[in-house]
Amino acid sequence: MSHKLSFIIPCYNSQKTLEEAVNSVFTQNLTSPFEIVIVDDGSKDDTRKLIVDLSKKHSKIAYYFHEKNRGGGAARNTGISKSTGDLIYCLDSDNFIAPNMMQKMIDYLDLKKTDGVAFYERRIFKGTNSQKYESQFSNISDTSVILPDLFGEHPVALDNFLYTKRAFLETEGYPEHHGFDTQCFEFRFLSTGHKIHFCPETVCYHRQGMNEKSYFERVYESGDFSKNMYLIYEEKLFLFSPAIRKFIINYDIFQNSALDEKSLPEKLNRLFTENKTGFFIQNFETYLKADGADKYFAEHKNSPEITDLFYFSVYYHKKGNFDESINIQKKLLSNGVATKITYFNLLRNAIALANPVKKSEIEKMVSGLLDSMQSKKQKIDLRSGVFRKIKRKIEHILNNQH
Repeated sequence: MSHKLSFIIPCYNSQKTLEEAVNSVFTQNLTSPFEIVIVDDGSKDDTRKLIVDLSKKHSKIAYYFHEKNRGGGAARNTGISKSTGDLIYCLDSDNFIAPNMMQKMIDYLDLKKTDGVAFYERRIFKGTNSQKYESQFSNISDTSVILPDLFGEHPVALDNFLYTKRAFLETEGYPEHHGFDTQCFEFRFLSTGHKIHFCPETVCYHRQGMNEKSYFERVYESGDFSKNMYLIYEEKLFLFSPAIRKFIINYDIFQNSALDEKSLPEKLNRLFTENKTGFFIQNFETYLKADGADKYFAEHKNSPEITDLFYFSVYYHKKGNFDESINIQKKLLSNGVATKITYFNLLRNAIALANPVKKSEIEKMVSGLLDSMQSKKQKIDLRSGVFRKIKRKIEHILNNQH
């Protein structure tokens, strides 16, 4: 089967590593035609000059610039929208691919008749010494990766993987309203029923520890780890059992933000290990499709179950029906579901009503508001609590809507 492969390279202050990433594409000896689409996401260093120089050296390079930093998800989506291939591989600007790997990946995708193919071995190295690395191997071979494989004692790590543009379009692309774009994309990909296989004897190199922090590192250090993971899970909350939904709704995504056993993903991994059959709703596979959320809503929209109501508020928010989402959240509050996440979602809706902007901008405004309402630390902590302030802010916004 004939294919064209589009390499998408998102960049942000990548002048020290980008050329190595680009050069690795030209070591693949591809028999399939290919292109390289580089998107600079508002770099402050000399990345743009390097991109222009590389494009003069290699005719297969096309490039686009974001005038402002919009995040990795936006950069990937821009690159894919400009691509002409039927296959996509997003190569991070600080990583590179071992020689002669990508044609194996393409051939394996055709052999397995699958939607995506991931590298079997990731070699993680620090700085510039790629000869000294730690290997991470897939714990799945031959069979396809499915949604439950993202949870448990040894969850699958996909990182960037090769996939069809058709599957990308059915998956809604990368999120632009939070910084965990690759983590969210793999969750979206599998939760819409697409299959991924690991290709044997394939290797990619994953860099850590450069001076410029990665998108993930910047988000993590801002304290948004569990919050961003919640934003990933909430999109497909209907797939989880009522017990797991209840756990997520009551989880403190603001305090438990470290990458440790208290984080939201680790807590869910433990719950999955303890009760695999009770983690998802019984027939969750029937909703693993592009319109799965609409199908679930149509079949359950009259459900009085509290966790269904919570999901419906999320569903309406995503559809842009902020008034209806707020009405449901008011019902939740009157039924005692006064969790931090409930107030967080109410704040998102209130800001969305007051500011008709893109979803990514809404999230930035919410984050900025949350940060601004943090009380200044003193030797004696007499803070009234950030979420009391949030409730007052919500009440003020809602009272001035009409």
